Amino acid sequence: LDAHRHWVDDNLAAHGALLFRGFQLTTVEAFQAFSRAISSQFPELLEESSPRHTIGGNVKTSTDYPAEYPIQFHNEYSYSQVWPMRLY
Repeated sequence: LDAHRHWVDDNLAAHGALLFRGFQLTTVEAFQAFSRAISSQFPELLEESSPRHTIGGNVKTSTDYPAEYPIQFHNEYSYSQVWPMRLY
């Protein structure tokens, strides 16, 4: 991935999202290595507005709500002064 970072950046800018398939990311460490290979900024997310659990490092669960509770459409961290530029 490191060798193709410009391709990732260009295609993400052109399409708005990318879907990666076929990677054997079975550990938190492997997932973090993948995200670090194509991202350089990982802000501290200190203003959580919904319950989440840290799995390891910067890897967290999605909102921990029971399935019967809807989560309304929203812009992730739009209320914050610092927000993630990429979500994985």
